[in-house]
Amino acid sequence: MHPIRKKLSSEGNMPFLLNYKMTKGKEEELTEHLHDWCELIYIHKGGATFFIDQMIYELEEGDFIFIPPNSIHKSTLQGDHTLTATALFFSPSNSIFSEANRQILNQTFKKVKEDRLFRYKLSAPDQRLVLTFFERIHQEKLTMNSHWEEVCSLHILLFILQINRWFDHLKLLPNPIPPNLMWIQDSLEYIDKNLSKTVRLEDLAQIANMSTVYFSKKFKQTIGMTFSEFLATKRLLKTRELLAHTDWSIQSIAEQLGYQSMPHFFRSFKKAVGVTPSTYRKQNYKLIR
Repeated sequence: MHPIRKKLSSEGNMPFLLNYKMTKGKEEELTEHLHDWCELIYIHKGGATFFIDQMIYELEEGDFIFIPPNSIHKSTLQGDHTLTATALFFSPSNSIFSEANRQILNQTFKKVKEDRLFRYKLSAPDQRLVLTFFERIHQEKLTMNSHWEEVCSLHILLFILQINRWFDHLKLLPNPIPPNLMWIQDSLEYIDKNLSKTVRLEDLAQIANMSTVYFSKKFKQTIGMTFSEFLATKRLLKTRELLAHTDWSIQSIAEQLGYQSMPHFFRSFKKAVGVTPSTYRKQNYKLIR
């Protein structure tokens, strides 16, 4: 089973969605998933173990989370614990944004992903400003006055511009990994660094000091996918990223991501995406320097 590709529905005529101060328990949390939109999350209350891409975090009140498009993520709550959070989803392709604005939006989340810094701690004034932006969008959504979708879209743009101003002084939280999860953090980082090589289950199990059977079981319980499913998904997502954002040849991309043969690469890609790599590139190419 591969991660769920979450389908997001726009609030109105513009591509954004706000889930405002929603409280969820263990049974309501979505399993491992990804989506094409950018996502911002603010934690109001509670905590959870949060997995994104190759990082594991223990979330707490006041945390501010960036989720770039097409990043596998999942939160896990223990027992009867709950988590109250606001989540804002939006697409940089929103027609109200100028090309320059879209560039800023894309670069913001590109920076987050490249730096692998998905969680930040805001100062008290910055937290209040985040809440103000969310509340303004929420109120526009509730009242639905004329042009409310456009107003919300402009709030989102102003929000991202403000975030870019914050980047130089946002406080990075230390990321202490619980001892019982160190093995999975090490495994995820190993996979991410070795996508171009042969990544074997036996090697990861040895690094984690586990048997292959026990490693496979714990990996599936923690991430929600088998090791082979996760590896295949990571390679597919990286392939899509390189096709859309570089001018590298398709053969070069396949070789760099460890595909054993071009026919295998084409078959795997078309089965997962629905089109060939060359068609995908034509539909999505947007070189960002």
